[in-house]
Amino acid sequence: MMSAEMKQMRAAKFAQRNRLNYVATVLALSAMAFGLFWLFWILIETVRLGIGGLSYATLTEMTPPPNEEGGLANAIYGSALMVGLATLVGTPIGVMAGIYLAEFDRTGWLANVTRFVNDILLSAPSIVIGLFIYAIAVNPLKTFSAAAGVLALALIVIPVVIRTTENMLQLVPDTKLNVVERCSGHAGTYGVKKEFHANSMKIGKPVFKAMANDEPDYISSDCQLAGHHIVQGMEENGLKKAEMAHPLTLLRKAYAI
Repeated sequence: MMSAEMKQMRAAKFAQRNRLNYVATVLALSAMAFGLFWLFWILIETVRLGIGGLSYATLTEMTPPPNEEGGLANAIYGSALMVGLATLVGTPIGVMAGIYLAEFDRTGWLANVTRFVNDILLSAPSIVIGLFIYAIAVNPLKTFSAAAGVLALALIVIPVVIRTTENMLQLVPDTKLNVVERCSGHAGTYGVKKEFHANSMKIGKPVFKAMANDEPDYISSDCQLAGHHIVQGMEENGLKKAEMAHPLTLLRKAYAI
């Protein structure tokens, strides 16, 4: 049994904790309100003053000398150009790395090292990436360049694309990908010509067998003609027939789009 004095002490301590909790909650909400006030004030002033300064000339004219009228056309064009080039550089690298991590090496040492480095790049501030590119691409050449800007932006793009690609592919469960990197024997119009067809089938026979080894539900090739050639070769060699589909079609099926 708990004595009356003990109960009173516990009640007093509980009341003290409630008061401290109330004070802490009020201070936290006050700090949030203080921060939000300035945030919204800056946002409203930016929009108000920005809309007033927008005009056709702002978007179409070049940046003028001080105290003269002009626009931001060169800055807009330069930014769009660098972002576009960085996307062209970073996206293929990121997609290929993401596919490798999701389909080819999920638990190997290279995959673990890649994910570790990728996590570091994802959390690295953009100014750190900028300083890194400055150290390796600007300072040694003693000049600024658009190429350095593209490299810096690409380093920001790549880890995001890697993570997104890997996560997207992992959303499709119970999939197994068998990549066959050999010539199918089609070779443009070579395989469809009557005089070369038999030879093209001999050339592609290792591919047909490799495709049929795992008894796949689908086979795919980025070249539609080569895909049909493989299906035909599998049929002529008595191998299990699989449905042929373009890679993008398989992606659509996987996500039920």
